[in-house]
Amino acid sequence: MKNLSGKFKVEYPSFYNDPTDIKQLFFTINSVAHIFLAFFPSFDPTRWKICFSDQYTNPLCDRSNKQIIITSPPGDWNRVAYQFSHELCHAVIPSDVPDKFRWFEESICEMASYYVLPEVGKYWRSSGNFFKYYESKTKNKQFYFYTFSQYVKKDKQKAIPFPVDKLFSNEYRHLLESMTINPEQRGYNAQVAQTLLSVFNQHPDTWHFIQFLPKMDSSLSFREAIKGLFSLTPEDSHPGLNLILETFGLS
Repeated sequence: MKNLSGKFKVEYPSFYNDPTDIKQLFFTINSVAHIFLAFFPSFDPTRWKICFSDQYTNPLCDRSNKQIIITSPPGDWNRVAYQFSHELCHAVIPSDVPDKFRWFEESICEMASYYVLPEVGKYWRSSGNFFKYYESKTKNKQFYFYTFSQYVKKDKQKAIPFPVDKLFSNEYRHLLESMTINPEQRGYNAQVAQTLLSVFNQHPDTWHFIQFLPKMDSSLSFREAIKGLFSLTPEDSHPGLNLILETFGLS
C-alpha cells in the first residue's frame, strides 16, 4: 500500500510494478481528485483507501470502512478514472440516501464520470502529460489524454432512451417504480446522467448539493424532497437544482 501524495492510500497488486505505469496510475487518481474534490473542500481523502481488486464483480464505495474498490486493471487508466469518479461521488455523500431516491444518487454518480473524464483529459494536456500509447487499429502512437473523452462517448451508448421529462408521469410510472426497486439499472442511469449533464456543465456549483442527498425526505414526492433541500444547500447550487426539476418536468 502507498500513500498518494499525502492523500488517498492506494493498494494495488504486487505484480503491477512498472515505475512508468505506477506514475501514470497515480497521476490519473490525482487528476480525478483534483477536479472533483474542488467542489468538496471539507472531504478528507487521507481517511480513505483505494483498493484494486478482481474479487468483486463491480466497483463499490464502502462508506463504513472508508474504502473504494476499483475492479479495473490498474493499467487501464481511462477505465480507472471512470470507476473512481463514480465511486468518489458516492464517497463525498456522507451517509446513505433514502432507498426511494437511490436511483437519483446512482444517476448523479454515473454523471460524475461523464463530467470528470473530459476534464481529466484537459488536465493531462495542460499539465504536460503527453504520454503516448499504440492505438490498436492504426498501430500509430496516440496521446493518451484523448482516450478519456473517447471512453465517455463509448460508455454513453449503453443508455436506454426514454423521455426523462416524463419519468414522473403516469405513462412512465412503471419505469420509475422499477428504478426505485432496482436503482442500479445502468442503461436508465446513463440516460438520466446524459440528460442532467448539461445542467452541471452550465452550473458546476450544482455539485455542492449532492452532500445533502441523505437529507431528502422519503415521505415526500421527488419534487417536494428536492424543494426541501433549498433551505439546507448553498445558494450557488439553487439555479442547478431548479434546472434539475425542470429537466424532470417538475418545475
